[in-house]
Amino acid sequence: MATMNLSNFIETALTTCDSIVIFKQFLSKDQGSYKQEFDLLSQILEEIDYILRTNPNSDFQAYSSFWSSWFSALHQTFDQLADLLTKKIKKNKKSLDKNIHSQIQEYQQQFTALIDNYKIRSQTETVPWYIWVYTSNINEASTDAEVNLVLYGHNGKFDNIKLRSKSNAFEAGQCDEFKVDIVDVGTPFKLRVSYDDKKFFSPWHLDRIEMEDLKTKKQYKFHCGRWLSKLHDDKQVIRELPAEGPGISKLLPVVKYMVNVYTGKKTNAGIDANVFINIFGKYGDTGERPLEYSLKDGNKFERNKIDSFIIEAVSLKQIRKIRIGHDGSNPGAGWFLDKVVVHPEDQHYESATFGCNRYMN
Repeated sequence: MATMNLSNFIETALTTCDSIVIFKQFLSKDQGSYKQEFDLLSQILEEIDYILRTNPNSDFQAYSSFWSSWFSALHQTFDQLADLLTKKIKKNKKSLDKNIHSQIQEYQQQFTALIDNYKIRSQTETVPWYIWVYTSNINEASTDAEVNLVLYGHNGKFDNIKLRSKSNAFEAGQCDEFKVDIVDVGTPFKLRVSYDDKKFFSPWHLDRIEMEDLKTKKQYKFHCGRWLSKLHDDKQVIRELPAEGPGISKLLPVVKYMVNVYTGKKTNAGIDANVFINIFGKYGDTGERPLEYSLKDGNKFERNKIDSFIIEAVSLKQIRKIRIGHDGSNPGAGWFLDKVVVHPEDQHYESATFGCNRYMN
């Protein structure tokens, strides 16, 4: 099964559809104003194409002819756009716009039906797991908060694992056992652990988590040995843990990503709202992370300022895209984001720059 991977694939494909609609608007402008959008769409297309070609499981194969025709149409469209860019042919723009518009409408209808089908199937395709949570045996290690897990595997991810606190759960030196149903994600490669510290404001020191797939009887370990706390360590309540167990020859490293956020020079470019980012790569994503503690002095996200943040995560390998936004907590606030640059600590992979150059109201 590859249910979650299929969901991720559909989400990416829909993002591509939305991007093409936006790209269509750029075709009415001069040549130079839409080259960046063309390059971005080409990158997204390559990403989807990579997922299709490298995933051998049945869910993808069942729709292989559909995906193939979809990619073929997109490639043909992009070839036309490339020709438009290089030869500066403007007379075909209107007809090209109509072709793109009709294609997008057709594909969005098909994707909507596919998503509805996925939602029905995903509710039933689960596997029972045992989860053992080991709280460290040190002073003040306990918490009463609800613990949340996101499990990543080679077939996708499952992000709805809530370990609800029972009486005296997550006490220092204690092992708490849970049984949950999880969508089959294949061989796990990482686990994200978090909890809501706002209500209880109680730091938690997690030693490790162990999991067993009751269908295959395979067991996996996720070592932590860190605080999840606003008061200790790096003041983070989210930790990512690499998986260790059957089918895993080498643990993925936990790395730090330097995220540089460039607020633009426009009038009223700054913002006081809470900003969040999610970084996507070849190996999953970081999940939505708050950009709370800037390494630069002064207020965050001020006009013409660069703010730097550290995000720690299991290695994503190649960085592919980001999703960034804010909660609009300051009414009427508009933020002019120039760009975001992500520098991985792992020197094997290059930094990635994501231009925005627009207001986020």
